[in-house]
Amino acid sequence: AYNNIKGKDREALTSFSEPTWNNPVVRLITPEREALAPRFAGPYDVSSLVPSMITALDASSGRAPSYLRALGQEVRAGKAGTQRAVFPCIVFGPAR
Repeated sequence: AYNNIKGKDREALTSFSEPTWNNPVVRLITPEREALAPRFAGPYDVSSLVPSMITALDASSGRAPSYLRALGQEVRAGKAGTQRAVFPCIVFGPAR
């Protein structure tokens, strides 16, 4: 809420050409401040942010971890309207 006053926050906003009235944004960058993924400005939920994280990790290290890719698949499936089904399990064993 203090991004419209002088200081480090304002310097960061200016360096990325961000307006001082904006909502929070996420920038995934290298130490040299090069973008690893497009600027992310929401919605701020797992299903929206995970793809940006995967893009950035693929760009920086060559490959995002498999657990993050699995999470991405899970949240995409949830957005697509998947449903949960529970099936009974019948176990046959020796007669008593």
